[in-house]
Amino acid sequence: MDSISHHLPTILSEGQVQVYVHGTGILLHTDFGLVVHYDVVQHVMVMVPQTYMGHLCGLCGNYSGQRNDDLQLSSGQLAPDSTAFGSAWKTMDALCNDSCSKDKCPTCTEEKVAVLQKPNYCGLLMAPEGSFGSCHRMIHPIPYSQSCIHDLCMTGGDTRVLCQNIRSYVAMCQDAGVTVEAWRTPSFCLEFGRAQGQMSPVWGWEGLQTMAESHGNDPGLAPFRVEAKNNIHGGIQSMSYVSLVNVDVYGQCISFCQNEDRKAWVN
Repeated sequence: MDSISHHLPTILSEGQVQVYVHGTGILLHTDFGLVVHYDVVQHVMVMVPQTYMGHLCGLCGNYSGQRNDDLQLSSGQLAPDSTAFGSAWKTMDALCNDSCSKDKCPTCTEEKVAVLQKPNYCGLLMAPEGSFGSCHRMIHPIPYSQSCIHDLCMTGGDTRVLCQNIRSYVAMCQDAGVTVEAWRTPSFCLEFGRAQGQMSPVWGWEGLQTMAESHGNDPGLAPFRVEAKNNIHGGIQSMSYVSLVNVDVYGQCISFCQNEDRKAWVN
């Protein structure tokens, strides 16, 4: 498809859409309150105003306020499991397999978990007196520590993955207004201050999927769709790289690509 490259910041649709650099990532903001943040490292976040409550669908859920119906399909029915849910929200054909045979699925032994829970690995996130203790009351560290352990286990203890996971938690803390103490040292994660990898244990399905899309017939709600493209990391089903984010709004498709932190493509 033919797209035009825009160096950031840029204003589109006669001011209805603004895209600019935010921290080390990219932020898209519309006049009706849609916010999409892509850190071009591992995290994509979508925020919508309360007027869209009950008028969304996609991998982020339906925004009904009830967690037990988030695995909703476009038909309105609930998916039987997360694999079926992810497959249903693919937006293009992809030659991939959404499941793995039992003997080929990666595993993380109790011995590996015990090692990775230590303070010199993912346990660093949990230390109440450590660099991240000030954030624990705002952003619970357990989910991030668990994801960190899983990621490190699946990648054989790759230090880059450790640093990227810690950076993800730091970004969430900073977005919540928490000042995080210095945690990098000359021998720990210093070279990953501007990490170029794209690691996320979010989905495990390959291809382009709908994260969030407006639906319904309310004329007061502007239609939009946010998509993200996932690439399986190293053949490991549970690990993935988010390499592309598309935002369809006001008749334009605005795209952000991995490692392009000052550029947007508009079609």
